[in-house]
Amino acid sequence: MLRQRLCESANVRFARDGFDATTIEDITRDAGVSRRTFFRHFESKEDIVLSQLEDTGAIVYEALSKRPAAESPLLAMRNCFKALDEQALGERCRRLLLGELIDKTTSLRALMLLRQQAWEEEIARRLAQRMGLPADDRLASLLATLGFAAFRLASRDSRLSGALTLADAIDQNFDRLAGIGRSA
Repeated sequence: MLRQRLCESANVRFARDGFDATTIEDITRDAGVSRRTFFRHFESKEDIVLSQLEDTGAIVYEALSKRPAAESPLLAMRNCFKALDEQALGERCRRLLLGELIDKTTSLRALMLLRQQAWEEEIARRLAQRMGLPADDRLASLLATLGFAAFRLASRDSRLSGALTLADAIDQNFDRLAGIGRSA
């Protein structure tokens, strides 16, 4: 509950004043808690943003595990990433706003890329397992990298367009990947 209140206070402040202009003191004052309480829940301002996206990996992994074994790796990734667009509207809106904040903030973007790299590595491991390959197989790594890049671009494209849903942007990018073999 307190952690949620800190996140909400931070998100309002970040949206209004920007990430860099917002201080931890601003967040704690708005949430009605002490600085010490903030640091019991979060390590930094960056952590308060990225922690709100921590469940992304778990959502994608669970969706991937539920995909039919007969699906190709790219089709399975396409469908598992679309699970992020099936969440409640409020959750999708919060992710959208956090994504915009991350895009505008260099320090957040760098940390998010590190987190996404970890998710990508786990997806590669799970793809290798689906494909009956060793956990460190290069093909599974390549497929995970391609799929995650398509998702990352879809996420950005859907935020920038305003009219394109995440699921539609994912479909467009995975269609582009599928078309590579036909046009090469």
